[in-house]
Amino acid sequence: MQGQPLIGVFDDHKESSKSICATRTSDTSDTETQLEDGATTIVLRRFSSRLSTAKLLEALDEVVPAGYDFVYLPYDRRKKCNISLAFINFVDHTTAKTAYDSFRKDEISICSGARVSQAHIQGLGLNLAYFLARCGTHAVENPRAPLVFKQGGRVQLAEMVEECVAPEMMEQMNAWAGQFEPAFPRRKSISEVLAEQGLHSLSAFVKYEHPDGSLTIFSL
Repeated sequence: MQGQPLIGVFDDHKESSKSICATRTSDTSDTETQLEDGATTIVLRRFSSRLSTAKLLEALDEVVPAGYDFVYLPYDRRKKCNISLAFINFVDHTTAKTAYDSFRKDEISICSGARVSQAHIQGLGLNLAYFLARCGTHAVENPRAPLVFKQGGRVQLAEMVEECVAPEMMEQMNAWAGQFEPAFPRRKSISEVLAEQGLHSLSAFVKYEHPDGSLTIFSL
């Protein structure tokens, strides 16, 4: 009997732009949209997949130093690069508009040719809540999780979650995230897999670890 594969913990695989943290954007064409009054969160698309988070932060600091509090570049672990999507929340609308206009005018060379639009999910708290709803609370410890900042300095994601995510935000984002399969499912333990298959010991079985970190258990 062949067991079911174990699912990788926080598998940084490529996600579609409709199913990963805060990816939904305004439906209007980029050439026609303006940042709405009060909006603070933008989405960047179609930039180099080799752009690092560090380089993006450097570019942001040139335009709006200490002006952002949430930066997320989803990462494709298998291809070892980002997926050409970035989600950025700014500390206020004025700062967001400054950065938005700079990206639209192609004034930030490192993101030359990138497309920018207003994110559907707005604000630091809701973006954090959606990340938790989509990826799970264990994801806050992953090195590829969003970076968060306070007064220009980086802070721990868990700390910002505790400070900014209200219960009603989690309810709202859990309902939304429920439309999709989990982005980063928790890896089951061997004991959990054995229990699901009515087994109690590995003595008569052998496990095979796949390159992506998942496991398959085979009977001997």
